[in-house]
Amino acid sequence: DIYNVSPTEVYDAAKINNFNENISLVRNNRYLSVESRPYPTKADTLFVPFWNLQTRDYALTITSKQFAGLNQTAVLMDKFTSTQKVIDLNDTTIIYPFSITSDPASSSLNRFIIVFTPSVPLAVSFTKINASLFGLSKVQVSWNTGSETAVKNYEIEKSSDGNSFGK
Repeated sequence: DIYNVSPTEVYDAAKINNFNENISLVRNNRYLSVESRPYPTKADTLFVPFWNLQTRDYALTITSKQFAGLNQTAVLMDKFTSTQKVIDLNDTTIIYPFSITSDPASSSLNRFIIVFTPSVPLAVSFTKINASLFGLSKVQVSWNTGSETAVKNYEIEKSSDGNSFGK
């Protein structure tokens, strides 16, 4: 919170172009290596352009630090694939694999943005969640709730990769 929202924050660092791959943040039409700013607020957006990328696979690694308790949700939006990935803001790291193809849109400067929004309160307040191995290949999930508002039923989903889920 020591930083301000002025167009030129004294702690910002301008992005110097490399001959190869580049990544930066953009604020007020300035490309930055380091952007110092206050904590994100409602509907805040980070623009994350890449350029000089090769036709190959890449991975974007995002680590959140010191965002816990802000009551915010962050979403990485990939405009080329029309996909979204929720970024856990509780001191965690996500890895988002992506590819640059022969399609020029795959290397567009505006392909990636991170959008912050206020967290929506859940209709359920969980007080305990437990998952344990049941037999050789099954998992038993149990939970207790402190409060529920208009909950008709629960559906449990599972995933082997953290992206694709099934009931």
